[in-house]
Amino acid sequence: MHIAHREVHVMDGKTVIASLEARYTFTVTAGRKAVTWHNAAEGFSPAEGPTVEIISVETRWHQSSPWRAASGEAFDMLTADVPDAWFLAQIEADEVAA
Repeated sequence: MHIAHREVHVMDGKTVIASLEARYTFTVTAGRKAVTWHNAAEGFSPAEGPTVEIISVETRWHQSSPWRAASGEAFDMLTADVPDAWFLAQIEADEVAA
């Protein structure tokens, strides 16, 4: 399991009306190499990249506030525009920092 944080802005047009922190707990399933005529024993398949499964999303308005689980539409809104590549980059950044 991995954890990543990001700042989220609530917008009214181009105006930020609120900001909050979101904490994502997620897992990554490794991808696989392509099976081609070089390494095929029983058929061919394209390469697949790693996939991300978001386990939970929690939010807080301030660092002194407790984390609150996002569910339903809030969960959907907080995960809709976050690509798998962002989550993978967070893991790489943690590994570099460690």
